Parts: sequence; C-alpha cells; structure tokens
Amino acid sequence: MIKFQHLIEAEEGLHARPVADVAYTLNKCSSDVQITFNGKTASGRDLMEMLGLNANKGDLIDVLIVGGNEEETKEALLKVLP
Repeated sequence: MIKFQHLIEAEEGLHARPVADVAYTLNKCSSDVQITFNGKTASGRDLMEMLGLNANKGDLIDVLIVGGNEEETKEALLKVLP
C-alpha cells in the first residue's frame, strides 16, 4: 500500500482531460487507486467519480494505491496528474 498527497497544479484543476488521462493510465495497471478530496473518494478508473471531487488548482488530493505493481502505478500516475 502506498499513500501520498498530490498538489493540483493545473489552472483547470482536476477537469475532463487529465481525468481521462488518469483513467486511461490506470486501466493499464493492476493496482487499485482511490483518490480522496474534501471527504469524497473516487476510483482512479471512474471518470465521473473523479470529476465529482471538484478539485481545483492549489488543492491537495490524497491518493491510495493498493495492488501488485504499486510503485510502477505511482510513477505512471504522477506523470498524468495535473
């Protein structure tokens, strides 16, 4: 299990394009990823759940990775998170 926080740096926040990139990237990984913000949790593979987090620039999201290739998943995820 890997837990970390990520600061949203993109002006648009966690919007459609980066959310799609995250879901696409995670669909190639075997680990389960949960993203939490402001009391809400979303699957990293679910576009609508992630959009529902309403995370904006400057917000800190919590990320939890559980599964077989956690380190590889984290590296891939950090490349696409805004």
